[in-house]
Amino acid sequence: MNAHINHDLPLAMASTCAAVATSPDADPHFADYQKVDQLLDAAEQSIRQSFESAPELDVGRHLSAVADLIGNWTITSARDLAWDNCLLLWAVRDDPIARGLALDTLAASTALAGRMLLVAV
Repeated sequence: MNAHINHDLPLAMASTCAAVATSPDADPHFADYQKVDQLLDAAEQSIRQSFESAPELDVGRHLSAVADLIGNWTITSARDLAWDNCLLLWAVRDDPIARGLALDTLAASTALAGRMLLVAV
């Protein structure tokens, strides 16, 4: 989910806006975007619990530091950042150098977040 939300989602939103001749800040795009956040928030806990079996819960007790690290990441906060990155990509869409720098930074920050989730135990 990290790579999809933090990297792919802002690119897809900016590309879609360009393809349909609108902009991310046009009404009602942000309100619609936040409706998806509400749906994901409502489903996240039940989805997470559906993947937890007794052995996984037992291992989880021993990996509380990892659980705390992962728990600090939320879908909504990641999507908030994705929205901001979409607005940035939109703002620099006509400047190849700025767009390239923004894309490089987006890729690097997504990779960093992914590496932070890989914790040796």
